[in-house]
Amino acid sequence: MNLFLRRFLLLFLGLGLATRLYICSSLAEVPLWVWGLGLWNDLLAAVMFLGITSPVLLVPQRFLRRALVAVLVAVVLIVAAAEAFYWIEFQARLDRLVFHYLAYPIEVLVFLDEQFYLHWVGVPFLLLAYGVAVLLDPPHVVRGGSVLAGVALALVVAATARQDTIDPSRHLNQAASNGYLGVLTAALRDVADVDAILPPASTAPSPPVHSHRSNGLAGSHVVVIVEESMAGPNWVNRNSRMEVFPNLMKVADDGVLFEQAFATGSRTTRGLEAILNGFPPLPGISTTERDGFERLPSLARALAGAGYHTVFAYGGWPHFSNFTNYWRGIGFSETTSRDDFVDAAFMTSWGASDDDLFRLALERMDAAVAEHDKVFLAMLTVSHHRPFELPPHSPYAGGRSATDALRYADAALGRFFDAARAKPWFDDTLFVIVADHGPKTTGETLIPVASYHVPLLLLHTGRLTPERIDRAVTTMSIPRTVTNLLEVEHAEPFWGADLFAPEAGPLPVEHDYHVGWIVDGGLRVLTRDGDVWGWRAGAADAVSVPEHGLVSYFRDAHRAFYGPD
Repeated sequence: MNLFLRRFLLLFLGLGLATRLYICSSLAEVPLWVWGLGLWNDLLAAVMFLGITSPVLLVPQRFLRRALVAVLVAVVLIVAAAEAFYWIEFQARLDRLVFHYLAYPIEVLVFLDEQFYLHWVGVPFLLLAYGVAVLLDPPHVVRGGSVLAGVALALVVAATARQDTIDPSRHLNQAASNGYLGVLTAALRDVADVDAILPPASTAPSPPVHSHRSNGLAGSHVVVIVEESMAGPNWVNRNSRMEVFPNLMKVADDGVLFEQAFATGSRTTRGLEAILNGFPPLPGISTTERDGFERLPSLARALAGAGYHTVFAYGGWPHFSNFTNYWRGIGFSETTSRDDFVDAAFMTSWGASDDDLFRLALERMDAAVAEHDKVFLAMLTVSHHRPFELPPHSPYAGGRSATDALRYADAALGRFFDAARAKPWFDDTLFVIVADHGPKTTGETLIPVASYHVPLLLLHTGRLTPERIDRAVTTMSIPRTVTNLLEVEHAEPFWGADLFAPEAGPLPVEHDYHVGWIVDGGLRVLTRDGDVWGWRAGAADAVSVPEHGLVSYFRDAHRAFYGPD
């Protein structure tokens, strides 16, 4: 191994160790195997990276060769920084979301520039990368045979290296891995091939419960408010709700509040898949982003078939996460995006403020009700999302604080309801208020369901009796519940049970290709490696348990989306 490769390997492993030290500093206890396996995984990643990129050493021009090496150094430094950011946000290594972000470069770059001031740090960063490349001193002459051998070895490692599930602790698995293996593992998974992501089924799942309840809501308008990340510890802790969510709790006094509602995943696309489609999460990306998303069951399609005019109001990027295509494809006849907010009072890199969105929603609702007997309007907010910038008039503006953004989102929701109560259509409208997911992915379990606990509220003044329901339910039950309450006949095969059913049916959840159920306050997880682990309510340790229909349930869901195996 020449001096350049030794230096680059030292840089690569040093950054890997620094990242692992940073991650492990937040963990209570780190077994020795994490450090040993971590070093091995970093070596595998280094062999892949250095081997596949080694042809740059064949470039004869010295400056160009150094410039290309500087690009490689920049990539390694960016990955290290991204790993730290990922851990702060998701307590995870880089994973399949990398491909998601790369698919929307304009939106992501605008966000990163506003969040991390790329226009200021870009040039100094590139100069740093070039300086490191000079210090690494790439050789003037490299044998083609050595480069060919390096590429071959890298390809062999890439074909065999994976991010394995060694332990039922999500944190320890992530600490021992690295982002290179995380991205590689995701890249090599064919989520359309059920046998590649799920083991063979052995037992049949219990069928979901499809009860029916009507309180004379037939013909009512419907407004579904999907609040970005409006959950977290401040919601789970009932003592802090009145402090952080005073407006939501004021609305809840007149509605049906489900105290133990759980999202199916940790991304907005997962939230929409549950809330609008009533469909369980398959391993990998949400079905809303897969080819064939039009085949999903759809609340919008069910209501459109019953004569409802359907509108989706959104103030963010129209094409990010396939949003506009998805909403149109599942039956919304009218959609909005940030392009419709030319007169917005406040706009961030992520989209129009909640006040602006609610103002537009009220206008669209007024116009639609004037022309149609029945209206279904859904909306997705963005203010409680990085960069957490808030309108200058807000008392919480200026600090880019997630908690302040949450307080602002709650205040904007209160202003919306104050305005909506004055509308002639308010008393004839069923409102659903729900968060798409929690604000941060936290927790030891392979599927961190502690951070999936979200608010879910149904309100229809004078027609739904206010109450608190304190049993576990899933946001996937919203479409069936809404159509049942409205007595809408449809052929949409929603998977969720009615929220008012005495038995909730399966409460499916997903994270990082692991799938599972929330059961009896505990959790049962089918790992991406085919093992099944269970966590009892209140217990910290996992035990190996029978799969009890998990495999059949998710294989059936896969078949429902893709067709027969």
